[in-house]
Amino acid sequence: MKFKQDIIARQVFFLIACRKYLTCRLKITTLTYSRSKMAATGELTSVWVMIAAIMNKSLVLVAGVSLLLIGCNSASEDVLSRSTVESQRTTGELEVPQALLGFGPVWSSASFRWTVPFVNNSDQKIEVKSVSTSCGCAVVSSGDGSFVLMPRECRPVGLEIDLRGEPSLPGLTRNFEVGVSAILGDGRQLSWTVQGLVKDAFWLAESRPIRVVRIESDAETTTSNAFLHDPDIEAVAVETNLPHVSASLERIRQAEGFTVEIKCLPSSAVGTASGYLSVTGVQKSTGEQISSTWPIDVETVSELTLEPALLHLGAVKHGMAAKFHFRVKSRRNRELGGLRFSLDDKRNVDVCASDEKGGVVLDLKPSSVGSCSFDLVILEAQDIGISEKKTKFHFAAEAY
Repeated sequence: MKFKQDIIARQVFFLIACRKYLTCRLKITTLTYSRSKMAATGELTSVWVMIAAIMNKSLVLVAGVSLLLIGCNSASEDVLSRSTVESQRTTGELEVPQALLGFGPVWSSASFRWTVPFVNNSDQKIEVKSVSTSCGCAVVSSGDGSFVLMPRECRPVGLEIDLRGEPSLPGLTRNFEVGVSAILGDGRQLSWTVQGLVKDAFWLAESRPIRVVRIESDAETTTSNAFLHDPDIEAVAVETNLPHVSASLERIRQAEGFTVEIKCLPSSAVGTASGYLSVTGVQKSTGEQISSTWPIDVETVSELTLEPALLHLGAVKHGMAAKFHFRVKSRRNRELGGLRFSLDDKRNVDVCASDEKGGVVLDLKPSSVGSCSFDLVILEAQDIGISEKKTKFHFAAEAY
């Protein structure tokens, strides 16, 4: 079409040039001939006028044809444009109502299901090969990850949202966002963002882990932790799932705070026990029960300790002897006496322990390249009729 427009433009340009030439020629002819040859001049002039008129008509005709062709071209372009838009419209895109992408304010301890409706507003079916999320805190419900949407059909897609593991800024309302993506049968990918507001019902006054360290066979060990809560929370209660550990609401600090006291009964089992502290309350405005949990570690340590506290001996050359000195002390600062030492569970190492004043000397020789380890057992004499008290330390080294 553009080629035809160029030809017509050139024809119009040629006719305009001819018209100018004839007009100029007519003027020259009229001035040149004398009065005596007026008749002849008049005849010649008439000829030139007729030719000019014909050229003018041709010019008008060509111009009209040009405008007609240009108009046809514009019309065809409009038809093509409308056809493209109509094609895009009938192909269809998945749509999700914007108002249903936000779940509003929720507690940070919440675990809930949120439904996102997928709408096919086109007149063709749409295949959804997969639906995924950008965060492990939101999982697509079983059976909602792959489906076919018929024309004008709406299909709810469920999201299981768990905010309990989300990092928090205690006491502050914060935005939460998770991306939802759908891959269609033709390979296209569409994405949306589900969002809401997250706030804490309870939080520690001091941002630190809840940890209790107790010495074996000690009397009851107690620790206190200060909490704050949202003003809309009342009827607070606490509990823990750890055996021989109890939690109680010691006192209300203020209108929006309280203290939790954690008590640990005596234990002779050295090691760390992990559990959780649960804090519950009731939302005044709705009557809904809100619960939050915090991890608790209760570590029971032996009364005897080694200095330096170096239980991994580092790199040691195999086939060569290495010597290490340790002091033995009591965490209760009592004087020790009558200590004996033995070795258990030796792996890839020859080792012996000898008593020295206030401590022990370890002589070891790795058998081959690789990891090696052993247990040092300290035996402490007790009163007559009571067996020796045992304290075990596990050592490790890397032989090269």
